[in-house]
Amino acid sequence: HKKITKLNNLKYFLITGNAVEASLSWQKQHVTPAFDGNGVLDFTIKFFKDTLTSLDISHNQYVRFDDIIDYLDNLTKLEILNASHNLLEGALSFQKTAKMQQYSYDEATIQTTVTRTLEKWKSLKIIDISNNRIPNIHSIGVILTQKMEDAGKRIYFMNNNIKSLSFAQEIKHFHPYLPKSIYNQTPDLFILTWNSHDIHRIYRFDWTYFCVFKQLSFLFFSAVPKKTVTEIPICLSRISTVYIDCQHYAENLLSNWNPAFFQKPYSQIRKLTLRLCKSTNYSLDLPMVPMNSNLEYLHIVQSELSFKFPSIENFTDNSTLCGIKEISFLHNKLHGPLRSWGANCSIEKLNVAMNHLHGDVAQLSALLKNLKKLYLFHNKRINGSLPNVAIPKLNCLDIRGTGIAGPIPSQYFKLT
Repeated sequence: HKKITKLNNLKYFLITGNAVEASLSWQKQHVTPAFDGNGVLDFTIKFFKDTLTSLDISHNQYVRFDDIIDYLDNLTKLEILNASHNLLEGALSFQKTAKMQQYSYDEATIQTTVTRTLEKWKSLKIIDISNNRIPNIHSIGVILTQKMEDAGKRIYFMNNNIKSLSFAQEIKHFHPYLPKSIYNQTPDLFILTWNSHDIHRIYRFDWTYFCVFKQLSFLFFSAVPKKTVTEIPICLSRISTVYIDCQHYAENLLSNWNPAFFQKPYSQIRKLTLRLCKSTNYSLDLPMVPMNSNLEYLHIVQSELSFKFPSIENFTDNSTLCGIKEISFLHNKLHGPLRSWGANCSIEKLNVAMNHLHGDVAQLSALLKNLKKLYLFHNKRINGSLPNVAIPKLNCLDIRGTGIAGPIPSQYFKLT
């Protein structure tokens, strides 16, 4: 097989009436497209374009999913493609890389792409891409998988270590159920991303379908509107990390969550991040989530939200912030004087840089007992001198662009 593909001047390859006309195997032929060029690919497409129904390219060294797409797009009669046990990597989208880079996520484009792809692959019955290195499934791959499943076609992609699944929200005609073939073959899924590039179009989505993923631990929203947040089921509160990239979406997202989503004993959410949640008329009030949450990491960054520096009342035994280990209010409109939070605070990292704070840095003296990292930079009105107290755990201190002055106690020169 491989020797034939190296005959560059080969014009005719007559196999009419032979079994190979319909069924061809390159299994374990050490095909390495990156080094061998596309000889196998070109040869197969050129001479088997309208006859081949079964192709086996398993146990080789295919890396680019583009090669698989070329086979599927050009072998018009293909019913079975076995590309298992290769080195395929990248997001599973069933689209070529160049096309995905130029992709428009509007609904019309998505629907057209799905329809045209299925039309080209109308003869296809089975795709086996199991035992490769595919790490995640793109939303287009999810839709195609669902449509193929509806048509009685089968896709095998088990043993790919798929950990991430993404959905695009613009597809209002896409009935949002999770294809069984995805759930059955990705039991260890732990990242779910929900991307919305048109924040003004809100379509209902039944999130309870994702509750079957017992390993799910990371939930990512991009530009998620308020209505979507209200529909997140309590069963997903066992997720440990929630990340909301608001993309400047100006709504008070936290106030629209079901309060029980953060409450003990059911909630397991440990990390909450809000980014780019800009609004000119929205002030943030503490506490931001129910008092009895399990939060350990709270990041509200680059959001230009206006709120006061937390007071000691926010760090009592029953408060939201009492058990938090890491707080970042980086680059907001955090204002007011620095305040003492008490020596019993368990916080280990505090980032209030790039805000509008003022007052004496000595107010933070009690915090330094447990703090490992403290970022105060670019708060011009923070003043005073670094407190001469024990800093047994502190290993990072950034006070650039502040008004802190005076002698520096010797212990600060021993930071590791």
